[in-house]
Amino acid sequence: MKEKLLQALKVAIGITITTVLLFILLDWIVFSFFYTALDSRQIKPDGVAFCLNMKNITYEKLKKLQFPARPIAGENYKKPGIIMFGCSYGYGSPYKNIEPTLQYKLSEKLKVPVYNRSNPGYAPQMAIFQIRSHEFDNEIKNCKYAMYVTIGEHFWRVYAHSAGWWVPYTWPTCCVKNGELVEKKSKFPVFDGSYIYKYIKKLLYAATYTKQIENGTCNPKIKEYMCDFYKLHFETINKELKKINPDIQFVILVYKDQYDFYAELPIWNDLEKEGIKVVKVCKELPELPGEMKDGYMYPNDGHPTEKAWIKVADLLVDKKKILQ
Repeated sequence: MKEKLLQALKVAIGITITTVLLFILLDWIVFSFFYTALDSRQIKPDGVAFCLNMKNITYEKLKKLQFPARPIAGENYKKPGIIMFGCSYGYGSPYKNIEPTLQYKLSEKLKVPVYNRSNPGYAPQMAIFQIRSHEFDNEIKNCKYAMYVTIGEHFWRVYAHSAGWWVPYTWPTCCVKNGELVEKKSKFPVFDGSYIYKYIKKLLYAATYTKQIENGTCNPKIKEYMCDFYKLHFETINKELKKINPDIQFVILVYKDQYDFYAELPIWNDLEKEGIKVVKVCKELPELPGEMKDGYMYPNDGHPTEKAWIKVADLLVDKKKILQ
């Protein structure tokens, strides 16, 4: 009997060791080959080493990983201004200076300060973390409007990062507790932060579910869950903003990227009924995003050009009079 138990224990130990080694090997393969392919925008710096000791991300660590913050546009203007959140679109990539960006165009048109808290690679949950940090309370209190510049990729970035998230941390996300969004802390960050897990999540939500929603083949329950979860992010941003400045008006600018279905999501009508202003750029300005030859898309990059942002600023201020 003892010999059988000892043999079973040896088999169990052997299986465990083999499984762990196989997982490490697959993790290294994903990091070495697939993450390079994902990294089309040179987000990953040279010399990043493969890591097994993954940890939960924190807001303070996230700030150290982000691109340099944009300076305030129109800092000398005295009227209540605008605070912007979003990703590289709101940030104004790939421009290094702020003059060609939407931030600057709005500041000059309205003669107000515009604070830009967007950052490349960010998603709606990052805006929640930023607001809840109370690091920008003074800016929020000094603003008449808060704007989130969103693209279709954000629909699945609330689950996974688009460029692999090469850092040795879990991708920052939220989960729902008692109907509220809270920052998710993994009980097993070594697994949840692994390269293979993060890559599979990207494939699941971006290449599978989102594509299925786009072509109309997604399971209705999955679509409903993803839409409700996504909508809750914007509702939470609005609620957290109003805790700091009850009079602030939340505006969502929906800019088209590769996803045609994004502007058609029913969540936008729901959010408008809740008092949030939603501006669908592709509906109001059908010439955008256009082709590179039209001059509205940055060459070999895909982000909006200064010419596009001028059109958007005119839409928001002059045509729709959303911002006044």
